[in-house]
Amino acid sequence: MKSDDAIIGDEVVAVLEPKPENAPSYVRDTWDIRHLKYNTPGGFLVSNRDFVSQTKTFTEGENILRVTSAVQGDEFPEESGFLRAQMILSGWYVEKASEKQLKIVFVNHSDPSGWIPAMVVNSKLLDAA
Repeated sequence: MKSDDAIIGDEVVAVLEPKPENAPSYVRDTWDIRHLKYNTPGGFLVSNRDFVSQTKTFTEGENILRVTSAVQGDEFPEESGFLRAQMILSGWYVEKASEKQLKIVFVNHSDPSGWIPAMVVNSKLLDAA
């Protein structure tokens, strides 16, 4: 399963501040609250997961920083058929290294919640390598 096939829902459920008028159209300088739903690999062995997270994109010149963390609260109840996972902290930083190169740094600390069999985790780690 390709990673694009795993996402079965991605909905912006709230925007917490207005985007600056002079920001480029491809940059969102707002806090978005997102509800992501994933079709988890592993078939009947692993429950589907969902995340509710807040994401903000910061820009400084041509550099971009995107930060994501979990949102908890009664406004976003768990849905039937999904186990609520936590995006503790995630982000990426894109910096122009030269005219033809970008430097990209990615960090992700997530808690998938619940039990995932070692054979499923190990098979996905090999796919990612």
